[in-house]
Amino acid sequence: MSSSFPALSGKGAFGNLSSHTYSPADVAAVIAYARDRGIRTVPEFDTPGHSTSWGIGEPGLTTACFNPNGTAAGTGPIDPTRNATYTFLNALYAEIARVFPDDYVHIGGDEVDYSCWASNPAVVRWMAENGIAGNFSALESYYVSRVIDIVGALPGPRHAIGWQELFDNGLALPPSTIVNVWKYHNLPTPKAPAPHAPTWQNELARVTKAGFLAVLSSPWYLNVISYGADWLQFYQAEPLNFTGSAEQKALVLGGELSMWGEWVDATNLLSRTFPRGSAVAERLWSTAETTDLADAAARIADMRCRLLSRGLAAGPLDPGYCPGEFVERYVPPWGA
Repeated sequence: MSSSFPALSGKGAFGNLSSHTYSPADVAAVIAYARDRGIRTVPEFDTPGHSTSWGIGEPGLTTACFNPNGTAAGTGPIDPTRNATYTFLNALYAEIARVFPDDYVHIGGDEVDYSCWASNPAVVRWMAENGIAGNFSALESYYVSRVIDIVGALPGPRHAIGWQELFDNGLALPPSTIVNVWKYHNLPTPKAPAPHAPTWQNELARVTKAGFLAVLSSPWYLNVISYGADWLQFYQAEPLNFTGSAEQKALVLGGELSMWGEWVDATNLLSRTFPRGSAVAERLWSTAETTDLADAAARIADMRCRLLSRGLAAGPLDPGYCPGEFVERYVPPWGA
């Protein structure tokens, strides 16, 4: 819930305000809880796409879309052509800087639907007047560059992270931008992908060759469930397993274990995250030479039993079991 713009959640939140929003006190509690455990909390405010609810609470912020016959067709991405957009964003990011102390801010930038911008006569006219008629990547670049400037001017200094579309769409990004590679959930170690095949390995090679810092998410989407021991693929996904120089590989800051919430809530969050997430953690905190799956399997099985003994509903990795003393200590939510 924004203190500067309470209507963002007041009108745009999913469900009721008490159960589907984070109050300022909730956010402060999460940040403090994480800090005490050595965890940094990096906020993401994804624009210009994925922002339909923002327009409900801040009228005029999102772009009005139109059908070919001129009738209204809802709203789309944030409207980059209005000065009021950047007045709003300056105030919002100033509040973000006050609330979130970390040096990094994720600005999003993924899955922007250009068709809405193309359908809006005012946007099309602005683009023609500014010499970018028909070039919607240039329009997005204009928007993103202004957002990055806003982030860069925050006390800190602050650094912007953005989804890989910012790079893929050829946007003019400052050298300090960190590219978050998330697409192409292919096998962790393709034998010989074509030089320009859509794999995360080739994406990392392209991003780092251009001189950008990178964070990898692609192989570690824990919300995606597959039959069997999928932790094996998580464990084998080595972030530096791409064709590039030592200087390029030094630009890979690390990886991100992702858990998106469409089919995850309090009833299954822990069981889907743990101990599968432990495989990702070991991969990211180990050298590329740490590849013994049998050895890892034993450790992760022990980790699962340890989590159960602490009362956490860690899911099974295989048809194995935990010794009785571990299981007896775990009390499921519905009681023993």
